[in-house]
Amino acid sequence: MTFFDAIEICLFRKYCTWRGRASRSEYWYFFLFYVLLQITCTIITKEKNSTLSYIISFIFFLPNLSVLIRRLHDLNKSALWAFTFLFLIIFYVIFIDLIPSTFIITICNYALLLGVFLFLLFLTQKGTPFGEYNKYQENLI
Repeated sequence: MTFFDAIEICLFRKYCTWRGRASRSEYWYFFLFYVLLQITCTIITKEKNSTLSYIISFIFFLPNLSVLIRRLHDLNKSALWAFTFLFLIIFYVIFIDLIPSTFIITICNYALLLGVFLFLLFLTQKGTPFGEYNKYQENLI
């Protein structure tokens, strides 16, 4: 899979397709495209949190989530893993200001970093080969 194939598949063919599988290259090429687009937006607008950046994030939310879920399916994992990670980040962002102790905040920071590291490690694993059992594999016949 090439860089441009991944963009075409994720944006046009499988914009909101939650079924099936996404290879490592499809996921990471699309992720790279999204990051490069955000960096370009930041350079053009000279603002880190511009309106254009929010519009791009809004437009790309569903395809990013879709390809993430299909990537997890390639690992023979449920989409609940994606929502568990999303819940961890939302919980951290909302409740970090409510914690009075800097020691507990430090522990929360390390826990979040560990969660991000483990999730990235998870996403870089090789998927289930075709032919082996994968409950998310589409019928190829």
